[in-house]
Amino acid sequence: MGNSAYADRDTVLAALAAAESAAAALAGCRLDGFTPEELLDVLARRQALAWAAPAFDHTLTAHLAATADPGVLGAASLKLVLAERLRISRRAAARRLAEAADLGPRTTPGGQPLEPRLPAVAAAVAAGAIGPEHVDIARDIYRQLPANLDPDYRQAAEADLAGLATQFAPEQYRTLATHLLTILDPDGDYQERARRAQRGLTLGPQRRDGMSALHGTLTPEARATLEPILAKLAAPGMCNPNDEHPCVSGTPSQEQISADQRSAAQRGHDALIALCRAVLAAGDLGQLNGLPVTVVITATLAELHAAAATHPDATPNWTNTHNNGGGEDHGNHGGTTPTSSNDGGNRDAADSGGGAGGGSCPPGSAVLGPAPALNPDNGWAITGGGTRVPMRDLLRMASHAHHYLSIFDGHGRALWLGRSKRLATADQRLVL
Repeated sequence: MGNSAYADRDTVLAALAAAESAAAALAGCRLDGFTPEELLDVLARRQALAWAAPAFDHTLTAHLAATADPGVLGAASLKLVLAERLRISRRAAARRLAEAADLGPRTTPGGQPLEPRLPAVAAAVAAGAIGPEHVDIARDIYRQLPANLDPDYRQAAEADLAGLATQFAPEQYRTLATHLLTILDPDGDYQERARRAQRGLTLGPQRRDGMSALHGTLTPEARATLEPILAKLAAPGMCNPNDEHPCVSGTPSQEQISADQRSAAQRGHDALIALCRAVLAAGDLGQLNGLPVTVVITATLAELHAAAATHPDATPNWTNTHNNGGGEDHGNHGGTTPTSSNDGGNRDAADSGGGAGGGSCPPGSAVLGPAPALNPDNGWAITGGGTRVPMRDLLRMASHAHHYLSIFDGHGRALWLGRSKRLATADQRLVL
């Protein structure tokens, strides 16, 4: 190790100490003396420093990858070394190594220095002119450049990617970078079999709060099919569950459009619900396991009563008085079929998964009594697919369903089955 190496070592350690001291000093400062405009200037300078910081990390990681022995450092790979030492995920460690390979310095087998694989992008990072999102887009587009592209065109394309990144936000930058790729490779270097192999749609597990994540990769055909549907149903004012009379066809009124406070993502979600309900209501899916393809929701009376509190002004409801078992009714959404489960005790027959009113019982098996006012914040119902549905959602869905009321004895034998229809419009049933 030469004198210059020792000098650089001391410089690095001194610079780190100065950076740590500066960070501590900034953390202890008050900002009362700044105007909002000045605060934005300070924030912009801080962002430039944060964007420039990875440049040294790329150099450091590239040097570590070239010289370190992971086994000596206590792990099977450098990725695991970074994950354990820095307390980051393995995915984050792999990303750091990949970025260092593209943006960090390189050397020839003989030890001669080489510039980074993406020199213009690396320079923009070092200048604090582009952020992590820009870097991800630039690296992704650069990887897609055709292998037979002329080296001069490749170099110019990389410079253009860096230049565009310094001028536009990530959303606009991705569009422009993709357009640049289309110009350089208009036909694409795609294999239909490989592209179709990437297709997929996965409904993630249901979280504790009942929400679920939807992940997927669409083929061009699937995207082209979905686009016009979302353009229609996810437009402002369409399929808004907050409207008293949701618009699911035609054109929403200006009042509905102006009152729509949903985000684009929320409008897309509500459009998907309307689309799925329309498909189910059409009745064209036939049967599954002997039952019509529909939403089947089951809730026992014990669960329904747990979500209820006595209310003197509640709408009257039929309550079972001669039933040794439990009874329950299941909302029919788009043509549901009845399902049932034994409540296992003397319980009242529930209407439509807990909706007050609209029930039906034969003479001699039920009497008219006061229905409880439901507290929709308590309890969960279960669909045929195992999804947990909050009582609030169940009550709303049941309010516009075609209902079946099933009454069972203590041994699970059906004593009676009836049905009723609700008065909600077709549009309301699709959205509410």
